Amino acid sequence: SITSKSFAGKKISDVYPNLDTDLVCDEIDVDRISSESILVFVALPHSVSMEVVAKLYSRGKKVIDLSADFRITNPSVYEKWYETAHTQKELLKEAAYGLPEIYGDEIRKASLVANPGCYPTSVILALAPLLENELIEEEGIIIDAKSGVSGAGRKLTLNAHYPEINESLHPYAVEGHRHTPEMEQELSKMARKKINITFVPHLVPINRGIISTCYATLKASLKKADIFGFYKDSYDDAPFVQVLSPGEFP
Repeated sequence: SITSKSFAGKKISDVYPNLDTDLVCDEIDVDRISSESILVFVALPHSVSMEVVAKLYSRGKKVIDLSADFRITNPSVYEKWYETAHTQKELLKEAAYGLPEIYGDEIRKASLVANPGCYPTSVILALAPLLENELIEEEGIIIDAKSGVSGAGRKLTLNAHYPEINESLHPYAVEGHRHTPEMEQELSKMARKKINITFVPHLVPINRGIISTCYATLKASLKKADIFGFYKDSYDDAPFVQVLSPGEFP
């Protein structure tokens, strides 16, 4: 089943015509969901999600949370960046970070999975082979990321207004994006030391998709073929990651 606060009583296909299904959105009812489900995907706003996740988890359900509520392991860091109290701190240690290419074993064992953010997914996968193999300097990492307009959400805003975004490109959240601490947390684990990055996202006039260009300094001179080899070895068994040959572009 599927639930929705905004579209309760409507067919999913009425809201998203590209989804050809007869499923009707139900009201959110944790008791009913618990009785009918083994696995629950929670796609609620941050701070709202953690309360629902806690109820489902306490009833023995496997939960994949799409909000940011369980991605950041330090509650003080979460509260600083998301400007709200974390009321389920005891669950943070139970959550597996949901990148299967990095944390496959942890995800298999977990009952709570924190789905990664969009920008962090692109950045962590790009830098993991380099940091884990100690190929790049830990300082001075720069991320230049570009996202389609759907990444800004469904809410009508001036920045996502067609005349504003069409044939244009603009940076946003330059003073600090909420995904920054999530990226720094995971990259620091791989580097086994504290990582600070410079991250600037941009909106570009396409519907969806992200491209992140990551800049870092190599510790030693390497040929392109050698770097390509590290990526191939890292993601050879990862069905969701395609490593393109040198000179190929997506």
